[in-house]
This record gives sequence, C-alpha cells and structure tokens, in this order.
Amino acid sequence: MEKPRSSGENSKRDLTRSFKLSAADWDMAGRRMRLCEQRNFSKFAREILTTGIVTVSNSASIADEISRQLGPIGNNINQIARKANTDNLLHSKRLMRLWSCWRKSIILCKS
Repeated sequence: MEKPRSSGENSKRDLTRSFKLSAADWDMAGRRMRLCEQRNFSKFAREILTTGIVTVSNSASIADEISRQLGPIGNNINQIARKANTDNLLHSKRLMRLWSCWRKSIILCKS
C-alpha cells in the first residue's frame, strides 16, 4: 500500500474520484468544515482520507468573538469619558483605571 502523503505537500494530483452525498450528509460535511475553519471541500476531504485527522482551531474564533463583544464596552467608556470631561463628574484617576481595565481585556483577547 502506498504511503499517505501529507495534505501540505506540493505534489501533482492527477487522480479524480467522485461520490454522491445526500443533502443531510452534505450539511454534516459543511458543519464539520466550518468547525475546522475550512472552506475548500477538496482539501478537507483529502485531509480526512489521507490522515484521518482534521485539525480544529477554535482559538481564533473565540478571540474574534471576545473582541466583538469588547468593542461596545470601549465605546461606552469613551462616552463616559466625554460626559465626565464635559460635566467634570468623574475624576481622572477613576477614568484611567476604567481605561486600563479595558485595555488589559483587549490584550488578553489577542494573546
């Protein structure tokens, strides 16, 4: 039996194989591809067939989600700062502490 090639090798692929899927099978394959952040079905199928493993990376999608949720918080802090500066309601130390906490949250998301 021929040794399986890794999917990352830059090799000539001259064989084509086709198969049929039901709509439910195709939906399941699509869900699995999304979990693996894979958009290319040929690459996905080749990885499954040659290695039996498809690497799933959730770290990027989790960081993106956290960043998306922190964005409005940053906007709220800016609004508080604007109001505080206009009406002299908030001491600068407290504002700087708020800003510092928000920046730390952003840094944690990106690491």
